[in-house]
Amino acid sequence: MLNVGASLWPAIVDQLSVQSGYETALGAALGDDLEASSDAGAPMHWSVAIEDYVDPALPRAAEPLSRYVTGNALLKRRLDQIGIVDAVDGPALMHALKPGQRLVTLDGALWRWDGFVAAADAPSPAAQRLAQRNRLAELDAEITRARGERNAAKRDVEALTAALTTARQDEKNQREGWRMAQHAIGAAQAEVDRAQRAIGDLTTRQSALEEARTRLATSLAEAEAMREQAESLLEEAGEEGDAADMAEDLQAALAVEREKADRARLKLGSFETAARMRDNRLSQLQRDSMARTRRRDGAMAQLATLDQRTAEVSAN
Repeated sequence: MLNVGASLWPAIVDQLSVQSGYETALGAALGDDLEASSDAGAPMHWSVAIEDYVDPALPRAAEPLSRYVTGNALLKRRLDQIGIVDAVDGPALMHALKPGQRLVTLDGALWRWDGFVAAADAPSPAAQRLAQRNRLAELDAEITRARGERNAAKRDVEALTAALTTARQDEKNQREGWRMAQHAIGAAQAEVDRAQRAIGDLTTRQSALEEARTRLATSLAEAEAMREQAESLLEEAGEEGDAADMAEDLQAALAVEREKADRARLKLGSFETAARMRDNRLSQLQRDSMARTRRRDGAMAQLATLDQRTAEVSAN
């Protein structure tokens, strides 16, 4: 169990930062010495090394443990004299060690300058303590990372929930727009149907007026022909009395025909006026029909757009 700071004089091991994987080597090399404090007032402690010392170098194949352990300068001299080696090189290199030097492997095997040898075994309490502290730091980092991932996931969920709410509201609005577009299409179609019926009625009336105008024009032509014939007969009349009688008869007939022609002209004029009004009304109805058709096409296009957006929302 890791109990940093539980003692009156905290062990120096609690001040060290050891690269992961080197905890067992450090524990095997120093053992219980790591439990000593850095406080000079402690009964068992590490103090400042002798100044201006010249320690012998480690064998060439050994790498100083001080490269992988930091945190307290009081251990620097000791760590410089501990070499990291491979297990197969330890026995041969032990004979090259100078007084105070030792070799250690990552799994805890130890060779000391004075001939002491210790095989790799269970990690020492100090090594376990260092490994636990490194693991604790890793767990703290993992917890921080996990909290960040949890918060990010929470934000993602909140964003997705808001997006879902927006999409549902958008779908509701689109459905309402679709219903309104359907209603507008129905109303426009009804207007188009009414316009088409009105156009049919006007076409029928136009045909009837054309027939009446043709008949009146024929009658007028016949009256004009009769008048010309009467005038010609009048000019050809011989006796004055007979001519007068004939002229009176012809004048009466001509008056009748003129009256009929005038009535025909009036009636034809009224028919032409009605035809012009009908043509104007027909043109207006055609324009209204085209406008309603454009409105219907616009509503259909809007409906198609709403259907497409509804399909996209449903797909998401």
